[in-house]
Amino acid sequence: VDHPEVEVYYVTARAETAGQPLVTQISQSLGRIGLLRENTTIVPCISGKRKGSIIGAIGSQISIEDNGGNALAIRAKMIKYGQDHLTCLLDRSWNRGFLGITRVASVEEFLSRALSIQGAL
Repeated sequence: VDHPEVEVYYVTARAETAGQPLVTQISQSLGRIGLLRENTTIVPCISGKRKGSIIGAIGSQISIEDNGGNALAIRAKMIKYGQDHLTCLLDRSWNRGFLGITRVASVEEFLSRALSIQGAL
């Protein structure tokens, strides 16, 4: 379901690879799995640990991460900035050791939470 009123930012720490430019590769990857819309902005960054600063600058209220260390760094940065922000961790086998963070089983569950937050505004 499309929600053009919701701005979506993909803040990614992917490394440059041979071939197409990085943003093109990310766009193609997101497009293949149905996550690229007109209201989508891709923001590459050097390190996952820097995502919190970018997310804070955007003013995002909710984010999803598949790396537990990055999720904790994002949450810490949002607390430091005093921003009301929910950091979600995509529940995967490689990040089960990270405790005390909101987990979501799927992108669909995350989107449902994001839309409920958007609707509450």
